[in-house]
Amino acid sequence: LRDSRRHFTNSSLKYPKRIIIARHGESKGNISANAYVTTPDWLIPLSNTGAAQSRQLGSRLSNLISSESCYFYTSPYLRTKQTLSYILKTLPPSQILGIREEPRLTEQQFGNFQNVNSINSAKNERIKYGRFYYRFPEGESGLDVYNRCSSFVNTLYRDFKDEDVITSDDSNIFIMTHGLTMRLLIMRFFHYNV
Repeated sequence: LRDSRRHFTNSSLKYPKRIIIARHGESKGNISANAYVTTPDWLIPLSNTGAAQSRQLGSRLSNLISSESCYFYTSPYLRTKQTLSYILKTLPPSQILGIREEPRLTEQQFGNFQNVNSINSAKNERIKYGRFYYRFPEGESGLDVYNRCSSFVNTLYRDFKDEDVITSDDSNIFIMTHGLTMRLLIMRFFHYNV
């Protein structure tokens, strides 16, 4: 027991200089909810505006971290991977410590091939019931997403011990995700109330 306790001390943790959390650029689903009728949520691409926003985000990240290194976590959805690809083009390969697709960073699940009218009806019902606790039929509640975020944060802290993730005092973590997931990660990090 004594040896195992020593293994879990915080002395082996290396904290990143920054944890940067961003939402993907505008998607075609942000322009029209009808995109979700024929295309699975995870395959919704960026719009042209979203591509431009992603290039701008890449430029801002490059300016922020300068010559520092960065490890990237991303949702596996197409629009987040597209946003990240634009960001990565602004950084030299030597600054990119690694990239990990993380399914827990996905968007709230609203159900498969959505019927626009039934989703709008469910969103109205959610307002009456409570946004955080309402579970969409065949989907998730905000609480479900929060639990995924909590699990991810635990993994993130374990990764702080990984020398491939945090290589120096100037290492950064970048999390590419979705709007609600981003807000709930912040809620989890800062212990905000519902």
